[in-house]
Amino acid sequence: MANFRMDDRIEFVTCTTVEDEDGIKKEEVEVAYTCWANRLNMSNSEFTKSYTTFNKYLISFRVRYCKFTKSLEFNTKNYKVRYKNQILNIISALDYKNAHKYVDVKVEVSLWI
Repeated sequence: MANFRMDDRIEFVTCTTVEDEDGIKKEEVEVAYTCWANRLNMSNSEFTKSYTTFNKYLISFRVRYCKFTKSLEFNTKNYKVRYKNQILNIISALDYKNAHKYVDVKVEVSLWI
């Protein structure tokens, strides 16, 4: 069994748009789940392939398998990841080696921020 160093804190959040009493719309962020994660670095070839295919930079996080992360595979559009105060869209969440120990969460980073 591989051990991974979980030393990055990430939050799974839901984002909703609300309108205040003046009619101004703003985005409200609510934390659904917080956990430790292992950020997986991409090689140069993976980065190039990812960028040329999607025109986006992808980051992968490995988190422990639990009730919440188990349900992410089919609910990726309902949640986003907050990492270092940046909100990132979830692309996929897959069970690592189908062992029910870890989940790999891929997120996209906008390069135009």
